[in-house]
Amino acid sequence: MARTSPEDKEEWSAMVLQLAAALARLHSVDVSRLPLDGSGQSNRAAFLAVLDEYHDRLHRCEREPYPLVEAAFVWLYNHAGLIDDTTVMVHGDYDMRNVLFEEGKLTAILDFELAHIGHPAEDLGYVAPDVLETMDYGRFMEAYQAAGGPAVAPRLIHYFHVWRWTFHAVCNIVAFSGYRSGVHDDLLLGTVSFVEFRRVQEKLMALLPGGPLYPA
Repeated sequence: MARTSPEDKEEWSAMVLQLAAALARLHSVDVSRLPLDGSGQSNRAAFLAVLDEYHDRLHRCEREPYPLVEAAFVWLYNHAGLIDDTTVMVHGDYDMRNVLFEEGKLTAILDFELAHIGHPAEDLGYVAPDVLETMDYGRFMEAYQAAGGPAVAPRLIHYFHVWRWTFHAVCNIVAFSGYRSGVHDDLLLGTVSFVEFRRVQEKLMALLPGGPLYPA
């Protein structure tokens, strides 16, 4: 649920930047050779199905209203028209929690259980918090495209940045509501997810209209 970055910010920035080239290589894989479900749907239709699934999960598990999370879902539904049919292998959980480094060099990408065929912006938006912690996002995209990644509209990356925190909000609500209602008895999971949810709400407020990270 948490990780710490090195005190040397330049070192940390160099490590984050390596994720750009690695992601470009991942997005260059021939999807026709992968045992992943493309489902035959457009990227937009496939993602709307995911939105429906998590929106339903929120309503089944919440024990009180969460208006900010609902607002995020409304925004995502209303702006789904941004999603085009650029198709790649998507990692689905791509950030600094799911990679390994040795002496500052990226050596492995982990946790492919959410991998699927979809839009490259899904990963680019998901990794945005780690990128923005250390550099302007344009610098990351320059490295991504230099390594062979496709051009992606900044507004679409922002769209999936909003999705990252909406997804985490639902996961947190499911975890702490499940503890409160007796679905599970994991005190650590219930407590940490409750605390983490406050941070997630702050991220959503910054990204949604009126927030400082909402595109001009």
